[in-house]
Amino acid sequence: MTYTTKATLDNSRLILEAGGVEATLHTILDRATKKHGGFITVTIGTPKRPRSTGHRSQNSKVWGMVADLTRQFNEFATTELAPDYLYEAFKRMAVSEGYPTRFNLIDGIEEPESQSRVSVEQDQILIRVIKRFADENNLYLTEYDEHGNRLKTIGGKAIDE
Repeated sequence: MTYTTKATLDNSRLILEAGGVEATLHTILDRATKKHGGFITVTIGTPKRPRSTGHRSQNSKVWGMVADLTRQFNEFATTELAPDYLYEAFKRMAVSEGYPTRFNLIDGIEEPESQSRVSVEQDQILIRVIKRFADENNLYLTEYDEHGNRLKTIGGKAIDE
C-alpha cells in the first residue's frame, strides 16, 4: 500500500495521519501482529508526482527510444542485443546524473531503481541520458511533430529516411 499523508515526529515516535485508509491499515496491522510480531515495513520519502502511462507517456517514450537504438545496434552487432540489455545500461548511466538507486538485499549491490517507482522528474533524467547517448553516437530516435507525424531525428533534427 502506498499513500501520501502528513507526518510529524513526536520525540522518537513517527505519527502519520490515516487519511481515510484506516480499514486497510487495520488489515495490514492485524496481519503484521499475527505473522510478524507486529513489525511492518515502511518506506519514507517526499511526495512524488505520479508518472503517466499509456500512449505517449514517459514510459512509452523510454521504451520507444530503447527499441530504436536496439534495432540500430542489431543491424551491425555480431551478437543480438535485447532491449532490456540497453535499458539497464541506460539506467546505470543515469545514476551519475541523479537517477535514484535501491539496495539489492540479495547481493548487496546498489542498483538503479525500477522505472515504475520513480517520479516524473527522475524519469526525465533517464530520457535525457538516452537522447544524449543517441546524439553522441549519431543514432536516430523517433520523435513526433506537433501534428503527430513520426520523424526520425538525430540531435532533435529530422533526417531524411
